Amino acid sequence: MLRRQRMLIIVLTGSIALVPLRLSPGHVAMSPPAAAAQVLQASAEDAADAEPDTPPAARLFVTSGVGFIDTEHYVGANVPLGFHLLLNRYRLLLGARFLDIAMTEGERDDRYYWFRPYPGYTYSICVDAETGYRVADFYCTGGTRFSVSSSADLSYILLREVWFSDQPGQVTVGAGFRYDKPRTPYLTLGVYFPHRSTRLAGARLDLGSNLIHLGMVWGLDVIRVVRR
Repeated sequence: MLRRQRMLIIVLTGSIALVPLRLSPGHVAMSPPAAAAQVLQASAEDAADAEPDTPPAARLFVTSGVGFIDTEHYVGANVPLGFHLLLNRYRLLLGARFLDIAMTEGERDDRYYWFRPYPGYTYSICVDAETGYRVADFYCTGGTRFSVSSSADLSYILLREVWFSDQPGQVTVGAGFRYDKPRTPYLTLGVYFPHRSTRLAGARLDLGSNLIHLGMVWGLDVIRVVRR
């Protein structure tokens, strides 16, 4: 016995697709209009689940990070908090850090100094020069000093798509201004990975007068989060 086979012709996006409909014994054949509707519905669901190929024209990220900062007066780590506005249409990236907290070693009081009691003795003790007595070690270290600053910069997306492993990234170059500690203009070079979901990751290098900063950046797309 020869099996009956029907061909369903479906027109999708200007092309013609032939879909074979195999009928097994006891199977109730679906009408061609119903089958076409079912196929179109599945295609629409797949298209809805797929992410768009064209990135949004503008994306606003709330960002934080961690980095290393070297200035004329101190060396230490910093934690910047701010935002990044990505304008894909104009190939621009605007960054602002309203709160940039730097943690550095404080200045040591000359009253306290390190002293090695015996020659060849590897352990040193902290001594108070006025009393001659040993004191806690933190008097000789200067402790940790916190300083707060802010900065803003504008970068041009020099390379829109550069692949690092399996991740597409963007290379940016630009200039900015740091408002305090130290107060100086600077040049910036960055590599950013704006994921198509809601995340941003990247690294940046800032070079200015008495300023070297190298750090990592992480962000969250607030526009997409609100729309969800």
